[in-house]
Amino acid sequence: MDILIAKMKILLTKLERAALLNQQSEVVALAEKIEHIAVLLKNKESGDGMIAAKLPAKNKKASFTVQAQFKQIETVDFLYKPVLVGDPYQGDYLIRFNRERTAELKSLGLLEIHNQFWLRHEVLRANVFGALPMTNLGTKDIQALLSKGWDRTKVTFLELKNKLSDADLVEQIQNKYNAYIIVEIKEEQRKLLLAFDWSA
Repeated sequence: MDILIAKMKILLTKLERAALLNQQSEVVALAEKIEHIAVLLKNKESGDGMIAAKLPAKNKKASFTVQAQFKQIETVDFLYKPVLVGDPYQGDYLIRFNRERTAELKSLGLLEIHNQFWLRHEVLRANVFGALPMTNLGTKDIQALLSKGWDRTKVTFLELKNKLSDADLVEQIQNKYNAYIIVEIKEEQRKLLLAFDWSA
């Protein structure tokens, strides 16, 4: 929770500056991000099932016969589209979210870049539903996505080094990481964990 509060403080400082400079679109975008973090904090405090903000459950570690072993590959700057509800699986939220994400990327001419990256990195399981590495984007593209409510973060790429069932892998990752995407690169027969750092 300390990470989320630190992020909230940063956003509030940015909001104050944007308001002083009368940057209305920036004020709106920052207010939405602050609202998103407030939802995360509320759900953590109440014990609600916030998918993208699960607290680590380290006490479950001993229940697994095989522990997932990872090798860190690199950390990459990403943009991600925040989930703005407590449980994105309720109702048709994810359908609307995906439509909005696709429309935003298409309007900026970025849909093909997005699809190429995620076709190579086949998603097996995730609780982040819109993300792109900034290395694939130009400065104008980054600014355009930020103006549409996307946010910056850092993503650590970790390669799974041992074999275990998909069910055990997913459960261990859910217990340890707040936000993640598990992918498979089929041509290389590798499974990767993309671990998102909300404090970035």
